[in-house]
Amino acid sequence: MDINAFTSDSSSGMLSAVNQPATCDSMPDVNSASSSSNGQPSDGFAAVVKNNPPVAQDTEDANMGFKQVTHKKKKKKFVVGSSSDSGTQFQGVVKKYVFCLNRVKSETTEAVVIEYLKSRDIPVMSCYIVKNTRNDYSDNTDDEHSSPRYIRMRVCISQSDVQKIYNPKLWPDGVTVRPWSFKQRTPQ
Repeated sequence: MDINAFTSDSSSGMLSAVNQPATCDSMPDVNSASSSSNGQPSDGFAAVVKNNPPVAQDTEDANMGFKQVTHKKKKKKFVVGSSSDSGTQFQGVVKKYVFCLNRVKSETTEAVVIEYLKSRDIPVMSCYIVKNTRNDYSDNTDDEHSSPRYIRMRVCISQSDVQKIYNPKLWPDGVTVRPWSFKQRTPQ
């Protein structure tokens, strides 16, 4: 289309196209039933595009004035210390990770879980049994004073041992492990 084919509308300040047909001599006729360059009959527009892909003549025109972003935000890297040398002049504070140990037999005590994890080289900072909900009790009784089918525990370990606790081979069959869900604080 010729640049002179546009007229200016003085009331809106916009350019509008004059009724002139746009021509493109480089594209073949898509309506013709002629055969394509490989000798097979043409299937219309799809075949024309496959056989004659559009080629950008100038990268500035192809990008319509936009520039491609070439830089990406770099992730900030940090190091977490793991030295247990007691001769240092200062010490760090270990970041804690709290998880829920669920579907544990009701006879299991905190001491048993602490010893089990300690034997697997996972020191425990704290561990206690969480009050059970009604769903934890056996199906054949509605008495809340009966013994529960299973218990859940809130266990706190070092952040550096998180990968170890999510190993399924670490836990007995049927025990589930998930991150602890903290309740949202209500503003006072």
